[in-house]
Amino acid sequence: MSTGGTNAVAVMTVLNLTLSFIGMIPTGASNTVLSLGSIFNGEKNRNALENLLRFSIKVSTLLSIVAIIAVSLFAPFISEIFYQKGTEVENMTIVMLRIVIWWSIFFINKRNNYKNISVQRENHDKQYLFTCG
Repeated sequence: MSTGGTNAVAVMTVLNLTLSFIGMIPTGASNTVLSLGSIFNGEKNRNALENLLRFSIKVSTLLSIVAIIAVSLFAPFISEIFYQKGTEVENMTIVMLRIVIWWSIFFINKRNNYKNISVQRENHDKQYLFTCG
């Protein structure tokens, strides 16, 4: 199996297109958080803002995981949309789409996101008490 040249460029094109569709999930969640977060920030409702962030992290992480698993399971069908069945580039595309799931799992770090939110609140509260007290 050749792994370079025009076949590699064709595979990367399909991979980038697929990742763009998966990337729409966190992008949509972040735009929603920006809109609702600005409302909660204007109302000085810190608890609602924190709950919104926690909820959006949970939902976008869950939806992203579902999308990644779906891409991994349906990699042959996605590849057949772009290339003829049984060709070398189609086989390379299937392998690359399945590798994506492992790459993505290493970069999902949900627990640290929650920890950072609570640490930032504690630091902010300490600074507020120091300046006002």
